[in-house]
Amino acid sequence: MVVRGFVLPRAVNEDAHLAARLKAGDPQAWERCYRSWYPRLFSYAYRRLGDREAAADIASETFVRALREVGRYDPRRLSLAGWLFRLAHDRTVDHIRRQYRRRTVPLDPVAEQMAEDASEAQTERGDLLLALSRLTDDQQAVLLLRYYVGLSAEEAGKVMGKPAGAVRALQFRALRQLRRLMGERDGTSKEE
Repeated sequence: MVVRGFVLPRAVNEDAHLAARLKAGDPQAWERCYRSWYPRLFSYAYRRLGDREAAADIASETFVRALREVGRYDPRRLSLAGWLFRLAHDRTVDHIRRQYRRRTVPLDPVAEQMAEDASEAQTERGDLLLALSRLTDDQQAVLLLRYYVGLSAEEAGKVMGKPAGAVRALQFRALRQLRRLMGERDGTSKEE
């Protein structure tokens, strides 16, 4: 695809083509989008919340919002993945705020079970999840978006509403804090 003398990358081309089909209400395009992205959106929400039902609700709400807002999506400004994760991120933050107002803490029975009777590898994973849960919401989000979802700093910034430089700085601080927390677990923490 050529836009004002520039050749757009293949991913932008594919996103633009799929976006056009989504905007036209093509059911097959929506099915393809749903099958491809629902599991990833669910996983993102679940890793943030530790609650399968809430994660399923958020992933579903993301598609309802996408259906309503597809006319405003511009593939030249943000990849389809970035746009969908931005919608999911907003739903997740809304859920966290509601939970905070209710003063409830979602429990992750899987993580508890792992901590009780898991092998050493599972215990380390449980320790990592616990350490991740002790990071701020923004630190958790940036690590998930950058390392789990695989978004660039620019795309993660668009999802989070922050400049790319702020995302890189947040990522640096999150990794430093995670190393400190994991060091405490091992008894090897160094004061910085």
